[in-house]
Amino acid sequence: MLFNLLNRLFAEHSTQINQARRLFIDHYQEWEPNQKSIRHKNDIFLKNSRKRAFNITNVHLLS
Repeated sequence: MLFNLLNRLFAEHSTQINQARRLFIDHYQEWEPNQKSIRHKNDIFLKNSRKRAFNITNVHLLS
């Protein structure tokens, strides 16, 4: 009796965990490409700003 009750509780709990895991994976798969593109834009911005800073310092050093 107790074993059956524990078994049923564990089965319900594991299905809830699996549903939550599936929801998280679905959400993460939708979200991850957006993160990559945002990261990529930030990298480009940082590279450009470093180039600008480098060019500005060169102009100051040369003049």
